[in-house]
Amino acid sequence: MVKNIHAAFAQVMDFFESIEDRLQYISSLDTTFKDKQLVKSALVSVYTAIVDFWFFAVKHYRSKFKKILQATLKITFSDQMKTRFDGLQKECNNQTENLARVTAAQHYSDAALHFEQTGKLLKAERNLKFKAWIGAPNYEMDFRRADKKRYKDTCRWILDKDPYKSWESSPTGQLHVVYGIPGAGKTILSSFLVKEARSKLQPGSPNPSGTVLYHYFKGDDETKSTATTAVRSLLRQLYEFYLLNSVADALSDLETALYSTAHKATPDFDDSPQTTIKVVVTGRTAGPHVNGFQSHATPIIDMS
Repeated sequence: MVKNIHAAFAQVMDFFESIEDRLQYISSLDTTFKDKQLVKSALVSVYTAIVDFWFFAVKHYRSKFKKILQATLKITFSDQMKTRFDGLQKECNNQTENLARVTAAQHYSDAALHFEQTGKLLKAERNLKFKAWIGAPNYEMDFRRADKKRYKDTCRWILDKDPYKSWESSPTGQLHVVYGIPGAGKTILSSFLVKEARSKLQPGSPNPSGTVLYHYFKGDDETKSTATTAVRSLLRQLYEFYLLNSVADALSDLETALYSTAHKATPDFDDSPQTTIKVVVTGRTAGPHVNGFQSHATPIIDMS
């Protein structure tokens, strides 16, 4: 099929005008998604297709210019040229459509990422508020101070004591009391026991099967000297453990349980799951922190 050169030229110019109309939009995408590699690759393909079309059109009409004048504008547009122009025009359109699909996908991806990041921020804020609501004292500082004072390989003597072995191997919950005079090393010993228990029970240990919680009572610090502050400390550690190990169900259950019992004078624990709890208490030979425990503790060690 042969077309008059006027019609063919008009078709080429119409397409150039359509490219001009869409270049502003394409340029805006280049700015908006300048850091998105997928979009940039699609943009490169569009620009390449446009340049290829422009280059072929300029080359073709420059070579035909003299002949057009000589033939008094009666030169024909061959089927071969038409096929080539149509192919280039189709490629430009295809790449532009592909760019539209890629940018739409990038919009969805960015929106999903924004939604995910917003969710994480809201969750982090909620966790911070919940931990602030628990109001636990700084238990980590007490542990680090005590552990820092312990010399390497000290305190291991307790692992060979029969009362400790009995407490550790017991399949049921049991109370173990270690008491001694001031300065005997009870606080430092307790930091060793915390690390020892963690190495055997918590995630990363050979047999992860439990959670290690602790609290250091301090008579000269009212934020750490009562049963209430001790419970706050233990609850905060349990919450942190669930957060660190991504135990979502347990975390949700703990939050629900604490919020629901916060205003009850006597919390209801009838529906609580059966859990084996083992406790080590250190304190002076005589005093409120130890006297009440001794009658209930099976293994007792005297450090005096």
